Amino acid sequence: MMKRERMFCGKALVAYLAACLFAGFCRSEKRLPSEQLISLGSHRLEMRLAGKGAPALVIDAGITDGFDKLTPLQDRLAQVTRVITYNRAGYGRSEAGLLPRHSGREADELKALLEKASVPGPYVLVGHSLGCLNVQVFASKYPNSVAGMILLDPPPLSFILGQDYRDLKRMAEQMTAEWQAIADSAAKSTDALEKAKSDFFRMIASEHREMFGETARLIGSISTFGDLPLVVLAAGKPNPAFGEIAEEYQRYWVGQSRALAEKSTKGKFVLAEGASHYIYLDVPELAAQNILSVVDEVRARTSGGVPDTADKTNADAANKYVDCFETVWQTVNDRFFDPTFGGLDWKEVRARYKPQIAAAESDEAFYKLVNKMVFELGVSHIGVVPPDEKEALEPIASAEGSIGINLRLLDGVAVITSVTPGSPGEEAGLRPGFVIERIGGKTITELADEVELIPPLHERNKRKRVTSKVLEQLYGKTGTLVSIVYKDARDETREAQVRMAPREGRQEMPDKRLPPFFVEFESRRLGEIGCIKFNAFLPPVQDRFSEAVGSFRDARGLIIDVRGNHGGVSPVRKPVIDRLVPERRLFWSYRGRNSIRAAYAEPAKDVYAGPLVMLVDVMSASSAEEFAGGLQSIGRALIVGEQTAGICLVMDGVSLPNGALFVYPIEQTRTADGTVLEGRGVIPDIEVKLDRALLLQGIDSQLEAAIKEMGAK
Repeated sequence: MMKRERMFCGKALVAYLAACLFAGFCRSEKRLPSEQLISLGSHRLEMRLAGKGAPALVIDAGITDGFDKLTPLQDRLAQVTRVITYNRAGYGRSEAGLLPRHSGREADELKALLEKASVPGPYVLVGHSLGCLNVQVFASKYPNSVAGMILLDPPPLSFILGQDYRDLKRMAEQMTAEWQAIADSAAKSTDALEKAKSDFFRMIASEHREMFGETARLIGSISTFGDLPLVVLAAGKPNPAFGEIAEEYQRYWVGQSRALAEKSTKGKFVLAEGASHYIYLDVPELAAQNILSVVDEVRARTSGGVPDTADKTNADAANKYVDCFETVWQTVNDRFFDPTFGGLDWKEVRARYKPQIAAAESDEAFYKLVNKMVFELGVSHIGVVPPDEKEALEPIASAEGSIGINLRLLDGVAVITSVTPGSPGEEAGLRPGFVIERIGGKTITELADEVELIPPLHERNKRKRVTSKVLEQLYGKTGTLVSIVYKDARDETREAQVRMAPREGRQEMPDKRLPPFFVEFESRRLGEIGCIKFNAFLPPVQDRFSEAVGSFRDARGLIIDVRGNHGGVSPVRKPVIDRLVPERRLFWSYRGRNSIRAAYAEPAKDVYAGPLVMLVDVMSASSAEEFAGGLQSIGRALIVGEQTAGICLVMDGVSLPNGALFVYPIEQTRTADGTVLEGRGVIPDIEVKLDRALLLQGIDSQLEAAIKEMGAK
């Protein structure tokens, strides 16, 4: 692919991108009878209906454009069939929605809007500019709800992926920054109109940013639209905003549009001679005729009923989903540790969800529904993981590359807590105490908005999941370049481009359904005190722990740091316990469906019997909680830090007919004194929070508190 690095006419481009902004923002308070505000639960969207008949046409406008701009086109099409236009979140009278505003989220909201408004499908989708991206993602996610598609001058795929015309992309980023600045400034006002202005510019800034981020990724993943009736119209008139290369860029845009039409065996390309980007305004009849040609084709295809092949495809998909659903439901019914299902009528749950599962229109819809069902049990360690997303079980632990920094949310702010010496993060100038504001163009708030809450439903687990989401941006494939905007020790805003380096400690899992994990282990002396830190109870931790404890025989005390430790397996956890408990005694009990299993600490030959302090925080989970909570319950260790999230059950897994993995809890963990850690977590004996001011001085307040306690013994 030829890389284009030309300069564009900046002022003209800014004027072009900023045109008609307030058409989407400022609207009369008077609402026509055909216009409705529909609640999606989180916010309301405004839609306009016109005409009668099927299939219904659904039109999604370009960025900054409200549905008012589409009114002439809608009225023309409404002479033939039903037509729906709407204002995306933040436009017109539509309320601001969740961030970030990528096409996946906007497609989901459009689907919900149509369902709430009782508009039956399948639909013929029409998109203009950014709206083309939204409707493509809609068609990919909900293929059974789409009968045809028309794209009016869609943005070139290789451009939004950053492969071509990078100078233009940089200018687009400047425009995004300007819109965000307007939003931030207007948000400070108490005036209602200014608040609405802030919402509008915040929404379009996010849409524009995501067009080159998550939206581009979603569009790039679509390889085909099968035999979906598809018409792609491209503007024939070069845009003078692109200066001396306007004609070259127009040829490039047209070529990309031709290629897009080829994604369907029923695809058709049309060059709108003499039309600018706003094809439906410059040549309205050409746009209308091509849209109605798809309506006619859909009517012809459905007049004799849906073909048998389509019936069979839909039936096969429904059967596949129902088979997987039945495996999940039956597994819980037979093996879930709690025979009362937490008070749920599990048979009623099956009756309620099975029809929804049978009607699922996509894999994504199926996984969303089946996980919603099992989450009603209100416990951790449960969920269905798609076949190609096994890394989602532990995305940080299974990532092959990282930049070598750790962070925590301190009063909602992402603060770097440690930097690995010699890591890319250290080389880029990142230090403990620095505040991360953006990663990959997304703010911490935007990343937090992407997090779906799952059981246990409390503030600590929410904080854990948001922290994990932020950390996940710093882990991935080796060589990945990460853009980080941060505040340094002087609160000056800086930016760093950091490339992920390969991690050490790769371990293949005995259960081949799980991805390889990367195990980190560190032991060091802090004066007369030994300190051991590791991120998982996985091989070879038990051997390295034994060696480290042996080297600390003469230590005045031992600190074991399991902050951020995500858990592991019993065959590793048990030998570690046996090196720390000097007499045989009950340590845990596990309550299953029909039994209670006792687990004992059994002293190893070389037991460390000296003072013991454990460091925990909200990121300590599962086996780390069993480990710390167990030692606390028998009085063997003092716990310092913050209360853990309470994600503490014994998990098993079963493969589903489609290759997905269903994980579920088979036993509930209790410490020796009968404490149930699930939901409760480990409560420190001494609660200590991290402090940014101290981190900037190189002081870990939790570790310092542990050392202080050790000195008092």
